[in-house]
Amino acid sequence: MTTAAVIPAAGSGRRMGETAKPLLDIGGIPVIIHTLRALLGSGKIDHALIVCREAEMPLYRRLLVEHNLDRVGTTAGGAERQNSVFNGLRQLRGQADRVLIHDAVRPFIDEDILDRVIEPLGRYAGVVAGVPLKDTVKEIAADGTVVNTPPRERLWAVQTPQAFDFQTVYESHQAAERDGFYGTDDAVLLERRGIPVLMVQGSYENIKLTTTEDIRLAEALIQPTTAPAGRIPRVGTGYDSHRLVEGRPLVLGGVTVPHTMGLQGHSDADVLLHALADALLGAAGEGDIGGLFPDTDPRWHGADSADLLLQVRLLIEERGFRLINADMTVVAQSPRLAPHIPLMRARIAGIMETDIGNINIKAKTAEGMGPIGNGEGIEAYAVVLVE
Repeated sequence: MTTAAVIPAAGSGRRMGETAKPLLDIGGIPVIIHTLRALLGSGKIDHALIVCREAEMPLYRRLLVEHNLDRVGTTAGGAERQNSVFNGLRQLRGQADRVLIHDAVRPFIDEDILDRVIEPLGRYAGVVAGVPLKDTVKEIAADGTVVNTPPRERLWAVQTPQAFDFQTVYESHQAAERDGFYGTDDAVLLERRGIPVLMVQGSYENIKLTTTEDIRLAEALIQPTTAPAGRIPRVGTGYDSHRLVEGRPLVLGGVTVPHTMGLQGHSDADVLLHALADALLGAAGEGDIGGLFPDTDPRWHGADSADLLLQVRLLIEERGFRLINADMTVVAQSPRLAPHIPLMRARIAGIMETDIGNINIKAKTAEGMGPIGNGEGIEAYAVVLVE
């Protein structure tokens, strides 16, 4: 079963200034990136499509490259949200069995919500997230007088994601376009055809960023360090070593270093990135890379360690941590590594989305002592501070 996500982001709302809401920064990162990480980091979405204004497509594409989100595409939106979603569905037709439609400016979804909307698909053609209303709701007339007070017990506020059998929601959009019907969400397009839609529990934190007050709340939710307790620093250490063998490239710090031998391993055996990944996992209390990427799993055979480090970064960010700085030492008798260190620092800073000044690498020799000093292998050490 292939599951895709359509993320409408073509709205004209500019209540918070000239910048489109999905492009506003929360904690130094655009809202749309937070949303995409939550979706794709769950492992439940195979690929996603941002539906945005045509003029903004180059900006979104640049952000996707900068944040290594290669499973996300872009396409142009329409005049209304419903038109934009249908454009996205047209683009994805034949590529997915199921589709989630999710607001670009709801960055606080989590795996539990995704599980609850995806699991019932098959029994239901549509599943939506929502929360019971806390306040009494009144229907009013044009003059402001109360017409009706419906029972609150049966009223829910609808959120996204909304999950659908792809063909069913596609045909529902087709029918709505043919009839000139516009709904306030996608589920209503199924409801008007008599197709049952299941409501499941969302979260009161799964807010849609609409006003300046929402942005302030989002900053507090995404950076709990603003709470009175302040930032909580944590330290992690990492170590790795691999044997040097002929016939393999030497990859260190995500950079291929010219040498007559390379490091032996199940992946590309980049000891420096492995040590850094272990240090990050240790600081976050998440085990080590052997547990995440075991060498018994063929998926990681020949893996690029830069990709593995990116997955580690996303994991610790999901747990609420970010890197403050990393100090690393690589020990090799040869080749001489000093000329390559600036490029290694830049590569790691890019993967970790941090300033290059927060990444330090030192190259040492073993002074001819032991296996490393004899040129039999290379080892690396890493110490990180996260908060």
